Amino acid sequence: MTTSGTAVPAGEAIPPGEAIPTGKGVPASELSDEDLEHQGTQVHQTRNWVFLHGTAEQFQTHTERMLELEQEYLRRHPQRTWQGVEAGGQRGDERDFLERFAAQTDGRMHKLEAHQAARELGLRPERVAALHRQDPPLLTTEGDDRVLTDAGRAWLENRN
Repeated sequence: MTTSGTAVPAGEAIPPGEAIPTGKGVPASELSDEDLEHQGTQVHQTRNWVFLHGTAEQFQTHTERMLELEQEYLRRHPQRTWQGVEAGGQRGDERDFLERFAAQTDGRMHKLEAHQAARELGLRPERVAALHRQDPPLLTTEGDDRVLTDAGRAWLENRN
């Protein structure tokens, strides 16, 4: 983001007294994928500053641009977000999700792999969380891994 022609590095605050741009820029639909991702990242990095220090007009403009960028990103890449997964794709249930763990030699997946599997199957986060919370839990957490428990294996066997 630039302020008065000076670039503000990602993650840094806009200097006090500097104005943030009020123009909306190039329409999101006309941005390249690379520019769309870059501007989406930038708008989220500056969100807190605008919320805390911007004027009502700046906040409104920022909100409109953020939503425009997000909606365009969703249109182009529907499977990369929970919202897009809800629109269709490969559907599955808890059994399909747990079977992906069972297919691993040690019944474990890195948390990001597990998250992606849930997204691909259309499982909402609260449904995945329920697998961890039920008694006994069907999945457990070990560091960055999600691990199928013995109870999870038994649950799968009873449903096959």
